Amino acid sequence: MRIFVSALCLLALISPLTALYTTTLDSGLGVMVSQDTVESFKVLIPGILEKIEGATLPDIPPIDGLEVTDLKITSFEMTVDDLNYWSPSDNVAELDIKNLNLGLSLNFDYKPLHLTGSADITSDDTSMTTMVTVGAKDKKLTLDVTKIELDIGDLVVKISGSFIDKILNLLTSLFKKIVQDVVNKEINDLLKAKAAAIVDKTLSSIPAYVPLGVVPLAFSTAITSGPLLNDTIIAFGLESRLVPTADFHLPEDVPPAKPMPVWMNDGEQAQLYVNEYAVNSALASLSYLNTNFTITGEMLPKTLPISLDATNFEVLFPGISEKYGADTPVDIQIILDDHPDRVLFSTSGMDLDLGVELRFLVKQSENSEPISVVALRLDIGGTVTIDIDDDLIKITVPKLTATYTKLLSSTLDPAPSNESLLTNFEALMQLGQELISVMLPNSVPMPTPNGISLHGTKVTTQSGYLLLETTPNFEPNLFGSAQKSIAEFWHDLLHGSVEAALQVLMKNSFGF
Repeated sequence: MRIFVSALCLLALISPLTALYTTTLDSGLGVMVSQDTVESFKVLIPGILEKIEGATLPDIPPIDGLEVTDLKITSFEMTVDDLNYWSPSDNVAELDIKNLNLGLSLNFDYKPLHLTGSADITSDDTSMTTMVTVGAKDKKLTLDVTKIELDIGDLVVKISGSFIDKILNLLTSLFKKIVQDVVNKEINDLLKAKAAAIVDKTLSSIPAYVPLGVVPLAFSTAITSGPLLNDTIIAFGLESRLVPTADFHLPEDVPPAKPMPVWMNDGEQAQLYVNEYAVNSALASLSYLNTNFTITGEMLPKTLPISLDATNFEVLFPGISEKYGADTPVDIQIILDDHPDRVLFSTSGMDLDLGVELRFLVKQSENSEPISVVALRLDIGGTVTIDIDDDLIKITVPKLTATYTKLLSSTLDPAPSNESLLTNFEALMQLGQELISVMLPNSVPMPTPNGISLHGTKVTTQSGYLLLETTPNFEPNLFGSAQKSIAEFWHDLLHGSVEAALQVLMKNSFGF
């Protein structure tokens, strides 16, 4: 996931996405941020500059007998105001950097003349313009570097360690303007190809599926809508299938993603749309994996005035306490069924149509295997409302209803009927809701990511999706791994720039 987040941050900092306008996104997950939010990412730049400066770059491959080793970035200075971008036309982003002060040190070995030594190179007031065309192909993000122009500013080269270093320093001083002009004239085509290769390398590191970790599912990063941009927003839609493996096929009766709006104009600066398709794909996948969990008496809050034993289940299953003992613990195993359409978002909230298999387990002795006393199918319907107020997440369940029961197996004689099970579970669920409302809080503090302060956060549900919106403020040390990835991008770009400059110089006979 860090690779994916790093790539998105890189995208926001080096190329504002632009694309044809649209009115809806047909995806499992929609991400929309305002240009103001993208602009606020500039707070990360000082941290990125710190990670760029001081780095040692790989050796330059030999060029016509010239070998360059121990290449190091000694300085990389610019201000936030020196970096600007805009969109000159749809699908095109332009990034301008001015007043860049760059310092490099290196060792060289020019074998044709048996010259070895070291060099310190500085270039003040250097500028660079990059144009990128943004799109998507085969559900993957594409960035086509259409132009890159590097204008080397005041170039100073100091050579030491060579027996003719004074002569070399004199020559570089005399021919400094010629060297600058030649490099500035011919470097850009070479640098464009190298920049394109670096961008392709960065994008190829984004995995098609990202494991969630907490559950055995992976998150699909395929781009199914956009990228989209106008003067106000950046938007893109991700497929967001939550599946156990990349080749897993969801059941055909899992409803496809419903269209979602690109942007709520009167909303907050960052908007995240969760389509019911993403939720139902996860539930269908968990059903396929036969996902289950067991509730035991030890898991219940000690303040709850009931216990999970045969006596308390006598109302549901007459005869269980007589057959297995009044104090015998009863565990409840819950298994998701294969019902596809479990969650529907609407203006009234999150409508549930959940189907589960319940198994009520007892142990006849401490070391024996649990026995399924009763197994049944239970369908539950209801609506859940979610609200955020004063940084508290409030979840309300007005009413849950048992809509269907079917007995699957029973060791009791007589076995409970489907009619009695439905009646008893309906009453039990009403009692359970009342107990939960009394015993448990109806709100929890909203989690706040480190390095981000959120303002105006709210959540609403509409037909087919849930909208979470907020206005974020970022701290300079946010996304440390992303800053490192962006710094590594610039390391590669600087390495390519030095290699391209040397190729130009050697081509034009500056190798004597």
